[in-house]
Amino acid sequence: MSEHEGFGVPLLEAMKMGVPVLAYRSSAIPETMDGAGVLVTEKNYAYIGTLLYELLNDRPIYEALVQKQFDRIEKLKNIQTEQILLQAIQNMQTGERKQSIQMQGPFETSYSLAAVNRKLIEALDDLNKIDASIYCTEGPGDYEPNRKDLEDKPHAKVLWKKSKDITYPDITIRNMYPPRVHDVCGGLNFQFFGWEESVIPQQYIRNFNRYLNGIGTMSDYVTEKLIECGLHIPVKTMGCGVELPAQYDTIEPYKTKSRKNIKFLHISSAFPRKGVDILLKAFYEAFTAADDVCLVLKTFPNPHNNIEDLLDKLSKQYPNPPEIEWINCDIPTSELYSLYKMADCYVHTARGEGFGLPVAEAMLAKVPVIVSANSGLADFCNEQTALLVDYKLVPADTHIDTGDSIQVSMWAEPDIHNLITLLKSFASGMDKKKLNQMTEKAYELISSKFTWKKSAQRWLDFINEVEHNQIKPKVAMVTTWNSKCGIAEYSKMEVESSCNSVEYQIYPNYGVDLLMQDESFVENRLWHSAFEGNMNMLADELIRSDSTIVHFQFNFGFFELQDLGRTIKKLSDHKTVMITFHKTDDSMVGDRKVSLRSIVKQLNLCSALIVHQEKDRLYLEQIGIKKDILYIISHGQIVYPEISSSFRKKELLIKSSLVIGSYGFYLPHKGIKEVIQAVAELKNIYSDILYMPVCALHDSCESKEYLKECLREVEQLAIQKHVKFITDFLENDESMRYLQACDIMTMPYKPSMESASGAVRFCLAALRPTITTKQQIFEELKDCTFQIEKTDKDEIVRAVNKVLNEDYRRQLIEKTKKNVYDHSWHSTAKSFYQLYRSFQMGEN
Repeated sequence: MSEHEGFGVPLLEAMKMGVPVLAYRSSAIPETMDGAGVLVTEKNYAYIGTLLYELLNDRPIYEALVQKQFDRIEKLKNIQTEQILLQAIQNMQTGERKQSIQMQGPFETSYSLAAVNRKLIEALDDLNKIDASIYCTEGPGDYEPNRKDLEDKPHAKVLWKKSKDITYPDITIRNMYPPRVHDVCGGLNFQFFGWEESVIPQQYIRNFNRYLNGIGTMSDYVTEKLIECGLHIPVKTMGCGVELPAQYDTIEPYKTKSRKNIKFLHISSAFPRKGVDILLKAFYEAFTAADDVCLVLKTFPNPHNNIEDLLDKLSKQYPNPPEIEWINCDIPTSELYSLYKMADCYVHTARGEGFGLPVAEAMLAKVPVIVSANSGLADFCNEQTALLVDYKLVPADTHIDTGDSIQVSMWAEPDIHNLITLLKSFASGMDKKKLNQMTEKAYELISSKFTWKKSAQRWLDFINEVEHNQIKPKVAMVTTWNSKCGIAEYSKMEVESSCNSVEYQIYPNYGVDLLMQDESFVENRLWHSAFEGNMNMLADELIRSDSTIVHFQFNFGFFELQDLGRTIKKLSDHKTVMITFHKTDDSMVGDRKVSLRSIVKQLNLCSALIVHQEKDRLYLEQIGIKKDILYIISHGQIVYPEISSSFRKKELLIKSSLVIGSYGFYLPHKGIKEVIQAVAELKNIYSDILYMPVCALHDSCESKEYLKECLREVEQLAIQKHVKFITDFLENDESMRYLQACDIMTMPYKPSMESASGAVRFCLAALRPTITTKQQIFEELKDCTFQIEKTDKDEIVRAVNKVLNEDYRRQLIEKTKKNVYDHSWHSTAKSFYQLYRSFQMGEN
């Protein structure tokens, strides 16, 4: 149960002697055991006792565990430690050694994932900047490639042979399915990742965060989804290379059996997400045997390929079916590319793609493309490069267990009627000039941006960036934590989004009701509120800590200003001091007016003062704060996968066609009562309207009284069936479930002195049109919200009617999406990390 082990030799000795090992997951233990034995993540001794009892009384499990431990010992025996050490010494002496990068995954077959691995490592090797190799492994484990598969891949064969002499590469890049990362063996470890649906299983995300140093993705879509699903480590879009064989110009067109003049082509696995069912249905609907068209369908046999059943059903449904030529086998590479030479139009109706290689290859071959530009395809499919099929997001018919009830995986369902129109239009003869312009633009985009050489260089740049940032700044954060407080939530988001890059110690306040047990990195609770003052114990503890940076989260109710000033002065001789201001204007604390003007001298001793908006920066500058210590870092934005309101309504048994929501706490300045008044009028137009404020009851008397006031208003207006109050302090995921059931968000605040709102960002994360007032707190969101002049029921009524206009609603949601992704906590945490690191490196 040790918490600090550099290696753990006694564990290996026990494993060698055939004794089952149960250990606490800490320090080097997981790496030493490498999947053998049993690891526990918490010291719950009742649970550990149960594990021991089961282990000793279940002989098959006991024997399997011991055998796995023997396998681990054999693997260790094969490590040439002396050779590795001698090579390291030699490299240090000569100074000529190149950094070793090893691709790990399948590479030798025609499987697209294997081809991507092969092309990437060959491109990295061609750059001649690193020592490249490729190791043969798959999701279930290592394997030996079929030698015949290597005969026509001489470059990859050489790189594979090199891997046998490299036990611990400097860098590993893995790409396999399912992703396996718990046993990565590089100095730095990366994943090359593609995904097709909106939700990535939490098991994958947890393992990525735990075992990897970074992820390179195949498209912007995959990058967005990783961040949405909780990835905290560095992630960047690498893209894929797209190329045709060197001899493509000499390849003859594929010889089809069909004599039809117009040939549509589709190449895929025929997995459900590939949308072949939609394509076939549309093709049968659009054409008959009399039409001069043929669909050439290239798939390969697999358990998910049900083309035969689909064709059989459609042939019975349509008595005079169009011509289909189905190729359901592996064909030589040259024949595969000859399909593009044969095609007049490539059609791709996938419900989701990590990238969409066949589409990009068709564009490079100058074949016009009909495609639904969703997911990874959106990186290169647009109105200038392709004929676009409309789509809508629907719950995915997925075999993946998301492991989280809030995470409903979505994919893009192509509009079959729109597809039929495009197929008919192409077959009847489109404008040749426009078609040629489109294929030329597609070719130019693919040939200029999507090359393996550029992708390889992006990988090297990304690896260097991550390597450069390996030193973890040590930060002591003084903040509210694990309590009903907006700033506690803000701090939690920052810490969760950067904990893989920053080593945090949290120093929270005492005298609050905890939401859960504090985490291990939470230190003593040594301060209370502005009314009590006396931060001496806190200051002494911070000076003794091994953190080099002290970061205060500031609101006027937290600290007595003179006491804070003395603490800053005391700390500044020993630590780098930073403060994030969530409010800057003069305020009232109880019956006292307080102002930052009173501690300007002490604030100027800080290394960084951070605000959320330009207004706050200007104010601090105006009262005498030095310009060079002022920074603007916008409030982070929480991100969730997009879910339709109709889906959430069905799930929550909400029957109203129009649901309006609010979020935050029940407080007088939030404008909840005015929304209730607006609903009383709106119900005359929208008879089943429902207002659902997802607002927690604050501990203060003011909050409890305001909720009573709102309840009385509902009763007086006799609209009880049109208002549903949610008053519990919910987990974020549960709150989001309710907000995603809404069609419109309303945040009509009255004047507020706060610098930023975390609540409105939660509303934006639901990706619904959001109505706010024109308050300074919402100034930075004016481009992605509909803002009204004041907190007034008539203004709210007009705003609701405005945002229900379909075109305006769509525009507002698109702007909201952009804001959400541009200001995600992933981006905000990166800004804090860069600031921390700059001070850390300066001290070093």
